[in-house]
Amino acid sequence: MDTGMTNTGLEQGKFHAQRLNYAEALDCFRQELRLQPSLGNCWLQYGFVLEKLGVYAEAITANRNAQALLRNPMAQVAPPPAQNSAAVDAAIAALETNASYWWQRGQTLTDLGEYHEAIACLQKSLDLVPHSPAWFSHANVAAALERYDEALASYDQ
Repeated sequence: MDTGMTNTGLEQGKFHAQRLNYAEALDCFRQELRLQPSLGNCWLQYGFVLEKLGVYAEAITANRNAQALLRNPMAQVAPPPAQNSAAVDAAIAALETNASYWWQRGQTLTDLGEYHEAIACLQKSLDLVPHSPAWFSHANVAAALERYDEALASYDQ
């Protein structure tokens, strides 16, 4: 049952999910749900991240648990497994080589004003796909960091 107390794992998970840091978000949600498996909103967030990773069977289970708990806070659901499934681990590993993911994460972090993290993500995107429109985003973040020579070089790309 959701007691209205602050659920640190839920809040930390939402923080990571907002920044597209899915591995950390899942860890936070899973830890919170192992302590308090009756948190419907935590199951909902857990399912959202699983869906973003394309792990649909596990996302459906998480969302069913969320629906059951949000309809009836006294419903009984099993906590999530202690470890990621092979499908989740594979999906997270695939992000490492996905230039679009790093570009999107860089854009999200830019929108949040977290420029140092953003430029690192954008650089990962560019390392994977050097001839990319991500150069423009990289240039904008470099300018926001007052790294003007780097910004000009990126705009030239």
